[in-house]
Amino acid sequence: MNIYKNLLKTSSALFVGVTMVGISSFAHADLLADAAKDETIRQEAGNIEVIESLEMAGSACEDWASSKGWTLGNNQKSDGTPFFISTGTGTISAPLGHQNYINDRQNAYEKAVLNAKAELVKYMNNSIQQDLTLATSQGTFSAEPIRTSQNTPAKPDEPAEHGWETAYNKTLRLLHAELDKQLGDRGVDLNPEPTEEEKRAAEEAAREIFATEEFRQLITATAKSQLKGVRRMFVQEEVSPNEKQGSICVVILGSPKTMAMADAIMTGNPNIAPTGYFGKPISEQIPDKKTPEGLKELMTSYGVQMVRDEVGEFHLITYAQAGSPSTNKMLMANAKKIATSRAQGTLASFAKEHTAVTSRTENASSAKTYADSMEEIDYEGGAALEEVIKSTTPMVDIQGARVRSSWAAKHPVTKQIVVGVIYQWSPGSAVAARQLQNNINQTARPAGGAPASAVNTGQGFQGSASRGSSESDF
Repeated sequence: MNIYKNLLKTSSALFVGVTMVGISSFAHADLLADAAKDETIRQEAGNIEVIESLEMAGSACEDWASSKGWTLGNNQKSDGTPFFISTGTGTISAPLGHQNYINDRQNAYEKAVLNAKAELVKYMNNSIQQDLTLATSQGTFSAEPIRTSQNTPAKPDEPAEHGWETAYNKTLRLLHAELDKQLGDRGVDLNPEPTEEEKRAAEEAAREIFATEEFRQLITATAKSQLKGVRRMFVQEEVSPNEKQGSICVVILGSPKTMAMADAIMTGNPNIAPTGYFGKPISEQIPDKKTPEGLKELMTSYGVQMVRDEVGEFHLITYAQAGSPSTNKMLMANAKKIATSRAQGTLASFAKEHTAVTSRTENASSAKTYADSMEEIDYEGGAALEEVIKSTTPMVDIQGARVRSSWAAKHPVTKQIVVGVIYQWSPGSAVAARQLQNNINQTARPAGGAPASAVNTGQGFQGSASRGSSESDF
């Protein structure tokens, strides 16, 4: 019987305990709900704060790549063949209408390509180091450490009452005293009254710092790699009338076919160049400079493209530009030479280059609290960035490259003269050039026995270019 009474008492106690816990839990939940209401952003219904979205430079190229389902780094074609892509942006540093604006557009493209290659190199191999420091202090330590027989310094020797050092010091004091007397006689105030700004600075410096917190983050990174066969897939140039600077973004790509074309240039062996399905004549794959649409596309065409002709042979088409100060024929001819040189350099980089990236990023902050006003916080902070991208192309012997055509037009916004070239190379042209060289090197002897003798507004502008972007072209 006593056992049942004890069980009944225990059950009653457990029931009461569970009931109290349940009530307590419900009460706690109500308190949490009320607290959550207090923590929410206090806004009236229908008055939701909208976060403004901003357009990033280069987003057009990222969107273009995304529309094709591509991401930075390695991708695969529908047949399983791998290829890689990267995107980059370059700023047109020269202000709109500056005399070097046209040339700086080409510079912006080169910067965009460098940034894209840097991202690609980082993707392949990036060595990163980070240093974090957080220092917190409050109060002051005793100025004098406890002296022991081990750390008590030896007493310095007493200076001699007479000697050269003592005489020298006395002479200096005498000279200073005489100079002070003469300056005073001439009305020069040796102890001028400090300015209000100097007084405020002195008072600020004299304030006792109660506590400090200092943070520093330093990130260093290095990446380097050899690149070859990197071609331009898409480029877009944007100039807004409301902004002082324009920008150019680019999507670059590399694949086994593009790298084989690069090897064909580097080795001088056109036979290792790839072949593809039959395409269109090259003349139909180059923008028509005689049409407004063709000129607009040429205006935003830079870098190396790879396309197939009607017999399946791949061709490297390189676009480059330069500015001419006027329509003077000689100046425009010089601009064409500059554009041609840039095209040649771009083609050489396609064949082979070494790219290295070194970057350093720092984020730092400092907060101080003063003894006379502990609620006041003196804060300083900032960020710093330094990045160096270097691309080096070795000497490359290129046979069969030529200027296919050139064009000139006025920039749609600044009306400055733009001169461009279309530079072309193919395995077939390399073979033809080598055959021509062999023929020239053969000494021809006519009947006489002697060797033969050799006798360049206020509106915005936006344009893009992308040719040879089907999977068969890379």
